[in-house]
Amino acid sequence: MFSFEWSSANADRLDGATGREKRELVKAREALPLAFYRPNDRQMEFHLSKARHRLYVGGNRTGKTTAGAVDFILLALGLHPVWSKVMPPPVNLWAVSLDFPASRDVVQDAVRRWAPPGLVRKWSVQDQITYFKTGSTLGYKSIESGWTKFQGVERHGIWWDEEPAQDVRREGFMRVISAGGIEAFTMTPLSGMTWVHDDLWQRRDTDPDVAGVTATLCDNRRNLPLDAIVRACEEYAYDEDQLNIRVFGRFVNFSGLVYKEWDRRLHVIDPFKIPEDWPIYRGIDHGIRHPTVCLWVAVSPDGDLYVVDEHYITGEIPAWHAAVIKEKQKSWPNPLGWTVIDRSTKNIEPDGRNVYTIYVEAGIPCIESDRDEDAGIDVVKEALRPSGALGTPRLKVFSTCRNLIYEFEHFVWDDWSSAKAKADKKPKPSVKDKYNDALDTLRYILMKRPSGKTWVQRGVPLPMRPGFGGVFKRRDGDDASGGRFLGVN
Repeated sequence: MFSFEWSSANADRLDGATGREKRELVKAREALPLAFYRPNDRQMEFHLSKARHRLYVGGNRTGKTTAGAVDFILLALGLHPVWSKVMPPPVNLWAVSLDFPASRDVVQDAVRRWAPPGLVRKWSVQDQITYFKTGSTLGYKSIESGWTKFQGVERHGIWWDEEPAQDVRREGFMRVISAGGIEAFTMTPLSGMTWVHDDLWQRRDTDPDVAGVTATLCDNRRNLPLDAIVRACEEYAYDEDQLNIRVFGRFVNFSGLVYKEWDRRLHVIDPFKIPEDWPIYRGIDHGIRHPTVCLWVAVSPDGDLYVVDEHYITGEIPAWHAAVIKEKQKSWPNPLGWTVIDRSTKNIEPDGRNVYTIYVEAGIPCIESDRDEDAGIDVVKEALRPSGALGTPRLKVFSTCRNLIYEFEHFVWDDWSSAKAKADKKPKPSVKDKYNDALDTLRYILMKRPSGKTWVQRGVPLPMRPGFGGVFKRRDGDDASGGRFLGVN
C-alpha cells in the first residue's frame, strides 16, 4: 500500500541528491510522480481522514488542487491508504471544476502531473475521461453545466475543486449515496458563509462523517518562496475580508458580522452537569412570525456565564410557550433567578390584554428588558472577549443550543441595497432584523447583569410604574428591580 512517509522520504532524498543519483531520481519521478509526493501537514490531515465528506479549505496557492488530484489518483489506482480498503478498484470518479477551461487548465493539468503515465490506459479529450489500467475512470465535469448534467449514474467519489452551487452538489451527492461513496472539496471560500459553511463546515467537529482542514499560505511554505507569501499579505493588508479569505482560507460574512468576537472553538463547549447551587436566569423573546425564544443562563460563583438550554419554536400562542418553558424548567433544579422578557410584550393587543400579562398569569413572572440595543450589543461583545490570566471568555454556550450558535454566525450589520449607495454613504449604524431572536434574548439577560446572587420572584401582575423593573410585591430588603435576593454567592 502507498505510504506518504515513503513518498516524502523520496522527495527529501531528491532534494539532497547530486550528480548521477539526482539524474536517476528525476527519471524515476517522471515515471512515478506519486512516489515523490510530499504533502504538507494540512494535506496529510486531509488524505488520512476517514470522513466521507472531506473539506480542504484554504487560501490561494495552499496546495488545494494538488491534494484533490493526488487523493483521487490514489483512489483510482487502489493505493489510497484509507479509502482503497473500503472501495478497491475499479471505481468511477468525477472531478468537478467551475467551468471546462478551469478543468482543462487546473484540474486536468494537476492529474496529468501526478498520475503515473504507465498506469493510465487512455486520456480521452473527447469524453473528458481519464481511463486507468486498474479499470477505474476519472471523468471531468463542469459546475457551469448545471445540475441536470449530474443525473443518472452512480459514482464512488466526487471531487469538487472550488465551491459548487448547492443544487449541483445536491444532484452530485445523490450519485455517491448508493455506492457508499465519498466527497472531497478543495476550495477557497470566495463567496463567504454560503451553504458549504452552514451545511458542512459547521459539522466538522460534531459529525464523524464530515472533516475539514484550513490551510494558510504558510502551511504551503515548502512549495512557495517566502517573498510570495509576503507579497500576498501586503496585497490584501488593507482589505481584511480578502486577507482572511485568500491568505488564511477563512470563511467570511461579507455583510459584516456583528459579533466578530465569536469563535465557535472558544465559546462552544460540551454540556456538563451544572452545580445545583449555581443560579439560573431566563430570558424570553416572544414572536409571532419570528420564533419565540427562551434561554437559560447559569452563572458560576466567579461570574462566568453558561447558556445551558434553549427553547426556539415558531408559532403557537403565549400560553403554550409558557407551558413548555415551565416543563423544560424541571430539568434545572438550580435556584431560579428572574426572567426578563422583551418590553414590547407589554403593548396592548386588540382584546385589551398583552403578551406580558399572559406569561405572568401562566406562572412565569417577568421583568421587562432594557431599551438600549447598542449598549446591549456592547455588553454581549464584552462577555465574548477573552480575559483574565488564561485568556478565556466569560460567556460560553452549550453545544446543544444550536439556534443561538447559528445566529452568532449569521447576525450582521445592515447595508445599503445598491453599490452606489454603499460608495456614497457611510455604513448603516443598525443591524439586520434577521437571525437575531436568540441573540436578542441573550442581550436582555446580559443587560440585567446576572451574577452569583439570584432572586425569588413573587406577587401577582400589577401595572408597571416608571423606574420599576418588575411586577412583584416589594418587601423590606427587596431589590428595586422587583425580586428578593436569596443571597446565593
